[in-house]
Amino acid sequence: MSRSFARSRLSQALALALLGLSSVPLLAQQSSDSDADQSELDAQELDEMVVTGYRRSLQYSTENKREEKGFTDSIFAEDIGKFPDLNIAESLNRIPGIQLDRDVNGEGLNIGIRGLPQSFTKTLINGGEAYTASIGLNRGNQNREVDLNLFPTEFFNKLTVYKSPQASLPEGGVSGVVDMRSARPFDNEGQHLNYTVQLDRNSIADKVNPRGSALYSWTNDDGTFGALAGVSVVRSRIGVRGWESVGWMNPSLNYVQCGIEAPAGVDPLTTRPAICNPGGGGSLQMPNTVPDNASTIAAGLTPGATVDRDLLLALNPGLSIDQFTEALFPRLGRPVDMAGDRDRDAFVGSLEWRPSDKAHFYVDMLFSKAGYENNRIDMNLVGRTFGPVGFIPTNTQVDSNNVVTSSTLTNAQFFLEARPYQDEAKYWNIGPGGTFWFGDDDQIKLDLQANWSRSWFFRESPTILVTSPFANVQYTNDGGVPTFDTGGLDLNDPNLGWSLNGGRVNLNNEKRVTEGGRLRADLQFGDDVRNVRVGLSYDQFERTITAF
Repeated sequence: MSRSFARSRLSQALALALLGLSSVPLLAQQSSDSDADQSELDAQELDEMVVTGYRRSLQYSTENKREEKGFTDSIFAEDIGKFPDLNIAESLNRIPGIQLDRDVNGEGLNIGIRGLPQSFTKTLINGGEAYTASIGLNRGNQNREVDLNLFPTEFFNKLTVYKSPQASLPEGGVSGVVDMRSARPFDNEGQHLNYTVQLDRNSIADKVNPRGSALYSWTNDDGTFGALAGVSVVRSRIGVRGWESVGWMNPSLNYVQCGIEAPAGVDPLTTRPAICNPGGGGSLQMPNTVPDNASTIAAGLTPGATVDRDLLLALNPGLSIDQFTEALFPRLGRPVDMAGDRDRDAFVGSLEWRPSDKAHFYVDMLFSKAGYENNRIDMNLVGRTFGPVGFIPTNTQVDSNNVVTSSTLTNAQFFLEARPYQDEAKYWNIGPGGTFWFGDDDQIKLDLQANWSRSWFFRESPTILVTSPFANVQYTNDGGVPTFDTGGLDLNDPNLGWSLNGGRVNLNNEKRVTEGGRLRADLQFGDDVRNVRVGLSYDQFERTITAF
């Protein structure tokens, strides 16, 4: 088993100093003793000490970047499983120009290159395209995105990002191409066992989360055959609490509310022209008349009164009508509480055969299975784009960017959302291949490779929404976590008067199957420095999405 360590300059200097001191007594010994000792030393075979570490890994990356023909960055795990990250997405985030997109639980999920969306990145595993059917907890995977949290970082020992196009790469990577090379037995000849054990604690869930991995590789004495197998297990208890919104919204005014006379034949109450909404957007609609309920009466409004320009300006002193229509409110602003379990089991395998110096065969295998059970509860402030139940802002204050910092919302309503998730994802990948050299000086090289992957995903996610009575709510956004002060309305009271009127019950089940394959042949004439390459590739991809 190999042992790797790195020493600082100080420790190296001390070691050299001690070595010099230890040689002093040898100079005072008798000549005959020296001759005998020298003969004995000559007969001994000294052990070889190899010092490895991150410095050598960086040297590999620098050498690889120098030898590449385009803009390329690489990360090497010099020995198997040295990346210290939770998954391969977080390892790729170490490369310049890579942006990491995290899931709502904080774990790395997708990557983007040079600021472009994740769908512009092509992801490969051992040169073959990777397709995953799974989706993050709060997003849809509709394009080329790959959920990298399925892949343990311990299974890979080289990550390469191609930032410029190359003829040998598959099409579709507008921002770049990522190639992840899994571990193989010839990477470390001999017999090696690498294992990791890690414990972390989620303070919100108040649970300890274990994770571990083990990789074993072996090659025979003459270096012609090798095998590798590895397993990774993750058991996580997740807890998330926070505040979020689904974007922002600003008021959308009709002719009456912005104080402009409507053209003949145009309904001034239902038409919301661009002249009344110069900033665009306008997804927050207010009622045309003051609703008749306890909240509007408590606010001193007259039920049935027209909500026009004069009323809006009187209710929001200090704002012009243009400032009011461009004021940004949170769309579905809500505190969120989530708790659940996430498990992942993965397996990697590889076989290599090198019968001669002119032939090399290999087959790589990868399997991953992930399960996620999560219960999500959130309390949403309703902002309607239609109907008579929108809130009426009063005493609104905005900052220099027109973001609302304070406002009393009359006729406001909340809906309580309960959304349990049960997800299961599986991924298979197998890639056989071979390399052959021809000619006396090996100036002709033929690469053949096949790759097949399949991903399966199922989600069961029912949703229940119940609405609260109308109330006056003080909204405050002073730069920290926004707050809602509901006054005497206790949203924790199950007997408050919750209603399905305006709510809903959904059964959101979804099944996805993604399958693809690739055949590739490359022929190179010349050496690795000066050469001409030609090649052929055939790719097929299929995705099926079933909702029920």
